Amino acid sequence: ACALASLVFSELECTAGAEAFSNEARAINIVCAQIRASIVRGNGIHKLVDILKTSTQDNTKEQAAFALFCISYNAPLSNSRQYDMYKMAIAKSGGVEVIIGQLKSASNSVKERLFSIFISLCTMYESQVIISECGGVRLVLEILNSWWTSAACRKHAIIALYSLAMNNVENQVSIGKNGGIEYLLRILKKRPLLECPHHYAMVTLYWIAKASPENKMKIVRANGREILRDLVRDGNCFKDSINFVTHTIFSAGYNFDICRDMDSWNHEDNTDA
Repeated sequence: ACALASLVFSELECTAGAEAFSNEARAINIVCAQIRASIVRGNGIHKLVDILKTSTQDNTKEQAAFALFCISYNAPLSNSRQYDMYKMAIAKSGGVEVIIGQLKSASNSVKERLFSIFISLCTMYESQVIISECGGVRLVLEILNSWWTSAACRKHAIIALYSLAMNNVENQVSIGKNGGIEYLLRILKKRPLLECPHHYAMVTLYWIAKASPENKMKIVRANGREILRDLVRDGNCFKDSINFVTHTIFSAGYNFDICRDMDSWNHEDNTDA
């Protein structure tokens, strides 16, 4: 069942994609939707969750995780309400507990697949809450800080942290309390924002800065102003990210003149171009 679901979805949706609008693409997306519905009606979610929980083979776990992701993935976006129902079905079938349990002990390759479902579930506030209650915020930060986490898995974990923080003040505060601010500043200091996952890190830090006075003070104490200012000054930042950098600094209570100076650097760069 896992192999069949993985094969069908990978073949069909790679051909069509969420943004494809041809008659052939529409037909393929209809087929994908019908396959999803058939799996759900046949109690497939419970069976896939059970396989993910009990299997001892990494390959089988990866296939089960990918099949669950495909069931929850919004393609096409016009049917998002239907897929939200599937996400809640995964969450209510014990899927969140199983995913978190597997993230604690699985190999890096399995974790990458698990994070795909994790991120998909986090697009709904209700499933965000369930994940948080199961210790999801703390677990993601532990994985990010682990020496055993691969670079590819760490990228997925950064996006997962971003997904947990999205439109959820409680999670933003929790990330700050569990060392998330220090971690995000550390990776922003060491690596340029020109890499996509680090853009997610910057946006997450911006949300965290607005969430609570305690988070603002942590950014100040962690030398956040200088770290973020240097990102812009040294050109290690997407143009689209500069707004998040300046607003993060301002949200942390720093002088507005600093933000104005950073905007002037950006203006000078555009003039030279």
